[in-house]
Amino acid sequence: MLATVPTMPRAGSMRSPRRAWALAVVTLGGYAVWHHHRLNRELHDFGVDVRPIVSALALFPGVVVIAPALVTLWRTSIRLRVAQETVGLVPSADPRRSVISLPAALFVPYHQREANRVWCAER
Repeated sequence: MLATVPTMPRAGSMRSPRRAWALAVVTLGGYAVWHHHRLNRELHDFGVDVRPIVSALALFPGVVVIAPALVTLWRTSIRLRVAQETVGLVPSADPRRSVISLPAALFVPYHQREANRVWCAER
C-alpha cells in the first residue's frame, strides 16, 4: 500500500533578475513574453488562480493595443502579492510599478525579484 504524500505548494525557479532583463532586451521582448508565461505558470502551480496562456497572450500581442498588457502586468503583481501573503511575507509587489515599467521591459526583473522572495521563503 502506497502512502500518500500531502500536497504542498511547489516553489518556482530562482532566476537572476538582471539576467532575465538582459535576455528580454537581447531577444527584443521574446524572452519577456516567455518569462511572463513561465512566472504565471509557477504561480498557478503554487496555488494562485491564473491562466498562464491567457496572461501571456495579453502581453503579446496585447502590447500593441496597450490595455491588455497593462492589465496583465497589474494582475500579475496582485498574484505575486497573494503568493507573498501565502508564505507569510509582507506583500511588497506594487501593481503601479509593474505598469509604469512596461516600456523598458523592467517588469521582468521586478516580477522576478518579487517571485524570488516567495520561492526563497517557501524553501
